[in-house]
Order: sequence, then structure tokens, then C-alpha cells
Amino acid sequence: MPRIKIASVLSAVCSALLLTACAGNTPQERLVVQDRYLRPQIPPGLLQCQLDPEVPEALTEAAVADYLLALWAAGEDCRQKLGQVSGLLAHAP
Repeated sequence: MPRIKIASVLSAVCSALLLTACAGNTPQERLVVQDRYLRPQIPPGLLQCQLDPEVPEALTEAAVADYLLALWAAGEDCRQKLGQVSGLLAHAP
């Protein structure tokens, strides 16, 4: 009978020592994850397209050709800027 008491006392002492072993440690750092949505910065120059050219008053072939070229250039300006904005948004975090 005394042997059982000694074993249970030793078991209780060992359990108490094991439980207090963790109490002295400093708390570990926790990894904190935050969701943040960052708005991409679009340069102001990419947000404005060239203005459409004025329609020529004299409808000669040369005037219409110049008008069409200027109109195409204004459209191309917008297409290039839109492509750059799309690229910035695609690579945004």
C-alpha cells in the first residue's frame, strides 16, 4: 500500500512540475494578417484623351483626309492610354 501512495505522490509532483514549466515562458509573437485594399495610383495624364478634331468647314478631299487622320490619332491616343491603365490595374496588388 505505501508503494501506491508514493507512486501517486510522485505522479502528482511530476504533473505539477510539467504544468508550471510552460508558465515561465514569454508569449510567442502572433502572426496577424490584415486585408487591405490598395487603390492603384493612375497618373492624371492617362485619364484624359485627346479631344476630337473639329469637323472641317470645307469638305475637300484633303480636308476630309486630314480630319480622318486627326480623328484616328485621337482615338489611338485613347486606346494607348486605356491599355496603360489596364496594365496598371492588372499588376495592382
